[in-house]
Amino acid sequence: METNKALIKDKEGEDVDVHLYRSMIGSLMYLIASRPDIMFAVYACARFQVTPKTLHFNVVKRIFRYLKGQPKLGLWYPRDTPFDLEAFSDSDYAGASLDRKSTKGGCQFLGKRLISWQCKKQTIVANSTTKVEYVAAANCRGQVLWIQNQMLDYGFNFMNTKIYIDNESIICIVKNPVFHSKTKHIEIRHHFIKDSYKKKLIQVIKIHTDQNVADLLTKALDVSRVKTAKVGDEAVHKELGDIMERAATTASSLEAEQDSGLRLHLKQSDDPPLSKVNTFGSGEDSMQLMELMTHCIKLSVLVSSKE
Repeated sequence: METNKALIKDKEGEDVDVHLYRSMIGSLMYLIASRPDIMFAVYACARFQVTPKTLHFNVVKRIFRYLKGQPKLGLWYPRDTPFDLEAFSDSDYAGASLDRKSTKGGCQFLGKRLISWQCKKQTIVANSTTKVEYVAAANCRGQVLWIQNQMLDYGFNFMNTKIYIDNESIICIVKNPVFHSKTKHIEIRHHFIKDSYKKKLIQVIKIHTDQNVADLLTKALDVSRVKTAKVGDEAVHKELGDIMERAATTASSLEAEQDSGLRLHLKQSDDPPLSKVNTFGSGEDSMQLMELMTHCIKLSVLVSSKE
């Protein structure tokens, strides 16, 4: 979607097939289970399923074109990463063009593994960015609390979980035990995040907006940031390809030499063939095997550092 152009009703626009539009939205709804990068755009288009116009239909087709151009993007769960629970919270301000409500987003990680994410329009119209960010942080804390209780059943204690927020005023409100005039209008059910901080169940940490992962779930995806990521990935992908090519060449040559050595050994021996299969290779073969293992280790380290 265009970053600075919100979707509107477009009453004068041309109508499109409602059933086709809804079927496209329904298909994308299934896909966001593994592609959180399109979650905000899909939900924004889903708000116009009653009377879709050509404007909305073109945005949906744009999502499909984006998916066609990025078919290999998805969730990655590396094995050797720290097993720590941390969360990110963010919200826009009056981003919905229909009712001027805000969209809150949050995501939770176990180490570098994304295990849960949320993108939802708030039920009320907020009168300040501080309030919408505070409500989003409270909802993120609710999800963290659920994960903490679930992981306790498996013997993992994730107390004092870090929640990253890009709004300094929210952190001040959470750390301030006094309910002053600026927070009295916020519903009591959202203040349990203050109680969680007091009990040291969570930490609230300031983070820059560009580093806030939850920012992806509250506004349209910035194309320039995607292009920047692609440029940084090219060198890594090239190195990965070179390592894989070297590893494949070494493996094929090793396999060919082992096959030829095995055939020669079987030809010179009178023993049954099956008794000669599980034989150790020569020192040269062992060196080539070590080289192949080295390439594989470099590949795994490079993938882990990239993720």
